[in-house]
Amino acid sequence: MDTRIVTHPSRSVVVEACAGSGKTWLLTARVVRALLEGTPPAGILALTFTDKAAAEMRGRVRNALAALTRLEGPQLRQTLSEYGIEGQALERAMSSAPRAYEALLVADRQPTISTFHAWYAQLLSYSPSPVASLATLGLASHPGMAKAEAWVSFVASTAQDPSHPIGQLAQYMGLRALQSSIWASQEAWRVALLADAAGEDLLTAQSAAEQGLARWVAQTAPTAKGLAAFFAPLSRRAEHAQALSNWDQESARSLGALFLRDAPDGAERQIIKYQFVRKADRVAWAGHAGQVEEQLLELVSSLNAALEQADQRIQAARHRMLCRVALAWQDHWSGWVERTGETDYDGLEAAVVRLLKSDMGPVLLSRLDCRYEQILVDEFQDTNPIQWGLLRAWLDPHVGLSGPAADAPKVFIVGDPKQSIYRFRGADPRVFFAARDWLVSNFGAVCVETDTTRRCAGEIVGFMNQVCPDWGGSRYRLHHCHRPVRAGFVAYLAPPPEPCEQASASDEPRDWLLQPEHPRVNSAWVEEGRRIAQAILTIRGANPWLDWGQIRLLARGRTHMAAYESALSERGIPIQSDRRGGLLEQSEVQDILALCRWLSHPWSNADLAHVLRSPFFSCSDAALLDMAQAARQSGQTWWQVLAWPDRTTAEGPSLRAAAERLATWRGWMSTLPVHDLLDRILADAGLWLRLSAYGQQRVPQVQANIESLLALSLEWDAGRSPSVARFVQDMTTLIARADNEAPPVVQASLGPSAVHIQTLHSAKGLEAELIILAGLTDTGGHDQGIQWLTRWSSDRTELQQVSTWQEGDARAPEVTHARDEQSQLVQEETFNLFYVAVTRARRMLLLSCAKASESHWLARVSPHCEPWVGRAPALGPFEPKGPS
Repeated sequence: MDTRIVTHPSRSVVVEACAGSGKTWLLTARVVRALLEGTPPAGILALTFTDKAAAEMRGRVRNALAALTRLEGPQLRQTLSEYGIEGQALERAMSSAPRAYEALLVADRQPTISTFHAWYAQLLSYSPSPVASLATLGLASHPGMAKAEAWVSFVASTAQDPSHPIGQLAQYMGLRALQSSIWASQEAWRVALLADAAGEDLLTAQSAAEQGLARWVAQTAPTAKGLAAFFAPLSRRAEHAQALSNWDQESARSLGALFLRDAPDGAERQIIKYQFVRKADRVAWAGHAGQVEEQLLELVSSLNAALEQADQRIQAARHRMLCRVALAWQDHWSGWVERTGETDYDGLEAAVVRLLKSDMGPVLLSRLDCRYEQILVDEFQDTNPIQWGLLRAWLDPHVGLSGPAADAPKVFIVGDPKQSIYRFRGADPRVFFAARDWLVSNFGAVCVETDTTRRCAGEIVGFMNQVCPDWGGSRYRLHHCHRPVRAGFVAYLAPPPEPCEQASASDEPRDWLLQPEHPRVNSAWVEEGRRIAQAILTIRGANPWLDWGQIRLLARGRTHMAAYESALSERGIPIQSDRRGGLLEQSEVQDILALCRWLSHPWSNADLAHVLRSPFFSCSDAALLDMAQAARQSGQTWWQVLAWPDRTTAEGPSLRAAAERLATWRGWMSTLPVHDLLDRILADAGLWLRLSAYGQQRVPQVQANIESLLALSLEWDAGRSPSVARFVQDMTTLIARADNEAPPVVQASLGPSAVHIQTLHSAKGLEAELIILAGLTDTGGHDQGIQWLTRWSSDRTELQQVSTWQEGDARAPEVTHARDEQSQLVQEETFNLFYVAVTRARRMLLLSCAKASESHWLARVSPHCEPWVGRAPALGPFEPKGPS
């Protein structure tokens, strides 16, 4: 790769680079060179997708400029040459480099290096006075919970209107499924939704479809009756004979169930050949066999067409109703946003789109032109068509007959379509290619490709070059290792031949005091975790330099992460997990939440038992059983029994002390906010001094978890100090939610480093010496419920069609193309997930699965790697990557 071209501030450049090739370094070098060659700090706009990536980019730029101030002579010249600076520009940079860091620090405006959504908020703050209300729009601290609250009010408002389409749809598909579908719609689709919303409603379509099927049944009744006479004598065809003789709509559907089946991936129903006409049937029908078979085939084919027509009519009406409800929801949500001044990520994006399409759009674009000279986008394969459309709206006015205007901003985008794994967020790798082609044609951009990785060892690159060409097709080019002499290994950790036995569920009622709600089982994934734990210990034994923090365990989903956490913890391996809601599910945090629940509801015996048994008081099982018996005999709650002043038991003094302390805490609850209450309770209980009760190995992690909960209680609800009951209710809601708003477990800042357990999606942009790809035979998440399918123009800027589809739908012509595109993206993303996982590894890659069953991933990788034999090679310590 020629850095002289890629980093040149006067060129627009598109870089397609493989994983580990130094894409972020290139972007940093481009920013540094632009600053050295005279671009003002405020003239730089660099966009990425996560706050962490943006912070890293800002830090890299500052560190690079700070490093230049410490260099001089040949060293400075060499570093600037690595940035691609040469000739007279190099001489000028030699003189400006020592002062560049200072110039950045004292600049009135800093470079804009942020996420897309942070930039959206900044753009809205520039809103001209006619649309000044957008300037105060911000991101809700918990968007999912805000939308849930707005949805409740939306449903309540529609209940007063019996003609509202939400009633028909809720009855047809269920309110929960309807909510998921409506939330998946976007305001940017509004024009397409309006175009599709007109037409007959669902009830009308269902009635018309039934009438159409009834007419078909009447027309085909003679044929059915004639065929019934031939099927009646056949004992094995009694079900067929009954359907043909009792010929009505229900019987027609029964015949369809016998002779037709849904083809995979939503294709048209197919006739079940082996069920159609058997040899024994032909023998019984003798000379009439050919005639019967022909009539039956004609009837079933006609039935298939009639059912398809009826289904398509109902599906079209369902789509129209969904469009109407989506539009009504968007109106309601817009009103909610206007009242609260807060929205979600999609809302910020939609607000910017509205602003650019308004009469004030040209004013905003002129402000952008006056400020920014360089536009840089990292990880461009993760953009969606709306984000690219916003950039296009900015860049289009600069395109003339002979190319871009002289004062047009220069564009630098870098990405790798093979690492596009965020389809569920709307990312579309085809946007990368559309942007590349447009920038080449209209901005004179230079395209640069590289497949040389500076991260992965030669053994890992060789493994990829064996597995990926057939799987990834033309999207994968053979990779090369920058330092092929680096030693490494790839191994497959095979499961035992027999699957582990699961604990069987019992029909006996559970004693909540003595029996855990979820009995511990040695599941296949716990056993897989134990094999992984042993392998980790073996590898560290052969490589003592390998820090825990240089090991990452990656899983395809969060379903079995708890099993891996449990197995690694058994062997004393420190872990850090990004399992959703992980912080709130830790035992020490559950103890505090149980205390909060009891403070709010002192009649809750289960919560009081939880608190008394926890390290807050460490009461014995015998004391709790004695209290339970006393409560049953007296018909009182545990708290009433505990508070008896004259109660004498073997543990009477400790229980009386617990009662006094709990009563004191309840008194504090009426005067202190949640954070202050918990802080005082923890100090009064002396829990900070007894953290070893949760395990000596976990003390730093327990401390970090409790501190995180305290911080969460302080920041929750924007610092408005909710009541204890409201705080517990919100935490319970977070644990149950299916989004990413529940806080993860944080790594103890003062404790030892830990093995990271995370999903493939959260591992993007990270790397480690040892990567363990677990759950090879697990299946990834599948699209469930009704999906919105979108068709965009070839340049990915104009929405052409919005349609809806779910598993089992008839293959309507207007949906076919969009569904085919969607299926292709799903297949490509499956490969992308594997590619991302493997390329996180620097030198060691361990592949593992829970069960000895064939799967798509396992079948592809197992022939190309050696089985793990319980021994690990001794490798040299990690060497950092060199410059790009």
